[in-house]
Amino acid sequence: MITLTWEYDELYSCPLTLLLDEFPVGRSRAYVVVQSLNYRVNILRRGSSYREVSNVPSLFDAAPVLEACRAISRGVDPRSVSDPLVRVVATSFFYGGFGVFVDTAEGETIPLQLEMASPHLYLYYQRPGGDSLDLDTWVRVGAFLRSGFDSLVSDLCGRKIECRGGAYFVCGARGCLVVSRHEILGEGRLRIFVDNAPMRHVVKI
Repeated sequence: MITLTWEYDELYSCPLTLLLDEFPVGRSRAYVVVQSLNYRVNILRRGSSYREVSNVPSLFDAAPVLEACRAISRGVDPRSVSDPLVRVVATSFFYGGFGVFVDTAEGETIPLQLEMASPHLYLYYQRPGGDSLDLDTWVRVGAFLRSGFDSLVSDLCGRKIECRGGAYFVCGARGCLVVSRHEILGEGRLRIFVDNAPMRHVVKI
């Protein structure tokens, strides 16, 4: 007999965190991430048993998200995680939206820029490609995602980002975010709804 439900004491719902770029900042490293509302890794705990449920498509690398979610669900402080990328992902869970995080040479992960993305923009993720962008470009892109003001990034077209058909293709070394006011069809991209809320934690009372 197949059981279709699984009762739990705690639920940790972790957003798919898309890594867009990675570049040096002094002796430290900066990571640019955006979090997805519609693709998530969920970990349910019942007593000492854990169950993992994910709807993340295989074309995304969900391994850092799963490792970060596992660590937090088991009470591990994100600052003690040894892998810098997993540490960044775990830290970003507490903020949501678009963010630039610096993983310092001292092993601390700190938010450098945090933005809520405008719900009026369509966001898509493209497979990794391109070159790293500079911090100034990402700061402007983050402000654009929050405000929707094209003037913040329009002068970057043809230099730092690609602009065509009313869409902005912002590509870092690790991923590409396509921002458009109109739905893009027929290009094989999955729609990403940016999650402006942090990780969900549900405790059964």
